[in-house]
Amino acid sequence: MRDRPAADRRRLAAKVYSVSVERFRKSHEEMVLGQIAEQICWLAGTRARGVDTSYVPLLAPHLQHRALRVGPVSLTLHVHPVELLRDVDVIVSPLNTHLSLPEMYKASVPAALRRAGAVRDATGDVIADPVHDELLAWRSGNGLSGRPVLPGTVAPTGPGALAAQGVRRIYHAAVTVPRPGTNDYHVTPRTSPPRPPARSP
Repeated sequence: MRDRPAADRRRLAAKVYSVSVERFRKSHEEMVLGQIAEQICWLAGTRARGVDTSYVPLLAPHLQHRALRVGPVSLTLHVHPVELLRDVDVIVSPLNTHLSLPEMYKASVPAALRRAGAVRDATGDVIADPVHDELLAWRSGNGLSGRPVLPGTVAPTGPGALAAQGVRRIYHAAVTVPRPGTNDYHVTPRTSPPRPPARSP
């Protein structure tokens, strides 16, 4: 579509991601172009080192789909920015042991999930925060409103607005323990692999 006007291409691309043109311009467009630039640099680097790129995956190593086998179950691991994920069963998100989502403007995976899962009106204003609300309901339903969970606990929620991109569930894995009196977190080997939740909401 390179011969079509830029406005048309941007409008069609925004439609693919089920977002407004303005949101695509400010968020998704930059990520897509960044990934293309990374891919070009990566391919150029491998060729400069004499690597045969005839059989090189289309995505750089940190952006590709990886096939995994966990016991009898086959999984495909997608490594992409949250906003660009589409048609996946589960997103696994790291979180603190208080299962407290950060504000949407923060630069973290949980914040990006909350931002992408928010329901917005035609002007882009947030009118519902379903991922955050479901996580609060899970904590309340499991008697955890006033205390942290054990490291490794997993809390499931719906995907919020990410359902429009084919995402079915989000698993919030408590893998970081806040350090009292600081803004820092501590991660221990005990948090891997995550433990299943006591019960679902």
